[in-house]
Amino acid sequence: MRLDVLELVSRRSRNFRHGLVEEPRHEPTVQETVGEIAANSFAATSIVATAAVALAAAHEALGHGDGHADDARTRAMFAAAKAKTIVDRIGTDTASLLFDAGSATSVRRGPQLDRHWRNIRTLASHNPRSYKLRLIGDHELNGTLPPPGAFF
Repeated sequence: MRLDVLELVSRRSRNFRHGLVEEPRHEPTVQETVGEIAANSFAATSIVATAAVALAAAHEALGHGDGHADDARTRAMFAAAKAKTIVDRIGTDTASLLFDAGSATSVRRGPQLDRHWRNIRTLASHNPRSYKLRLIGDHELNGTLPPPGAFF
């Protein structure tokens, strides 16, 4: 998505009549929006990488058979769940920002930039945040373990 917005904005040659400059890539408002997209991309990548570390630790603990595997598995499951709930929100917000940066150009059929919003909403809908957040909160408050299975 980040690369798509960079290409989209750099190709645009016209700005709004009430814009401050002629080219959108020099428009402070567009620059701020692209900056937010870049920051969101960095945050989502960092969050997923942190969850991946917990998942790798759980996998490693399974191989040692030292009794810490259940704790590591629980930490990994909650890390992945927390990551997903935040990345779902960051992703949908960022996909919407794409349209702010690209204005009407971003809704053209050719590049199909709406796929970014549609894809993240589809992924988010298949495993709703509200259920994950409730279980995360129950664990934080009461130490309740996640339901059995590979994910929740």
